[in-house]
Amino acid sequence: MPVSLTSQEGIISSHVSKDTGCGSDKSPWVISGLPGQRIALAIIDFGNEITKLENKTLPYPLYGYIQDGRERITFHADVERERLLYESKTNKVEIELQNTDSTPGFLLKYQKIGCADLMPPAYAWYKRDGDQAVIGCEWSQKTWHLSCNGRSWSGVVGNCSEPATQEPVNLQKERELPPVMNELTPIRIWERPLPDLPDKPLASDSTETYPGTKRGRTPGDGDEAVGVCGLKEDTLRVCPGNFLHIQCQLGEVIVPSSAKFGRMEFNDCVLVKELIGCENDVLFLVDRWCSGQKECEASVPNSELDHANNNCLQYLRKYLELDYSCMKSKLYVPLNNRSISKY
Repeated sequence: MPVSLTSQEGIISSHVSKDTGCGSDKSPWVISGLPGQRIALAIIDFGNEITKLENKTLPYPLYGYIQDGRERITFHADVERERLLYESKTNKVEIELQNTDSTPGFLLKYQKIGCADLMPPAYAWYKRDGDQAVIGCEWSQKTWHLSCNGRSWSGVVGNCSEPATQEPVNLQKERELPPVMNELTPIRIWERPLPDLPDKPLASDSTETYPGTKRGRTPGDGDEAVGVCGLKEDTLRVCPGNFLHIQCQLGEVIVPSSAKFGRMEFNDCVLVKELIGCENDVLFLVDRWCSGQKECEASVPNSELDHANNNCLQYLRKYLELDYSCMKSKLYVPLNNRSISKY
């Protein structure tokens, strides 16, 4: 079971890890910041003098692994006693240590750095580029510029007024939407387990089909068909400033099939029908973040999505629309879901 470290900064001892079993491949250390933050790791290496004396050629003794999203980084002993080890690209890292009797002792110093993504006020858009951010009103030319200092944003943000006219709101639809969130809180995507598919071919008069059979799975014969294809796709709307969190069940992995970013439809997030039709295909990004993993997170907005979206007016409320399946690793039975994150 992973061991979470919740403080803003701290130290991991190789000796403590060895004595407790924490930090192993089965119980890795997990350090998570808020969306938009990164994790900085430094090392104090007590084996550096041994490394110098033995005059070994590379690679030096292996100390462990750092998992950063889909990247896996190794780190070793070195001749420098204190050095910066790694700065993450995401807001979460997992650390596995290789503790043996011959491994020299070391300390890992971790620190959560940078500012969390902002939550703009109502009727406002938000754009971030590293340690600089801009918030502006959708219906006027007002903008505010902010800078990240340490872990806090510096600057002033005002309020944006709503448009003069509004379309009538469907109250039933409004009740089905999740409440506006005041914090960056992970959202659990709706998921629905299915029974295993039968092993025999379907009866010849059956009209039921199964998604995922192109992977080599043969549907069953004479058994009652499972209504996989009839599953209702679930739509989740995440309010501005939150982030997408997908988690499949044990034994399943995420398989994205479609991902678009921009203003794609007229609905509760935009009140002028003309301000639509500027979507971009961002499946290559989502595939890199999530494909083949049991769980993944993607903050919306983020710099990669904004960079990919080059034909949408800046003040539009853009969102990420993702179609994906939770695919069983052996049977390849998809659970179809649709997730939408809007800002």
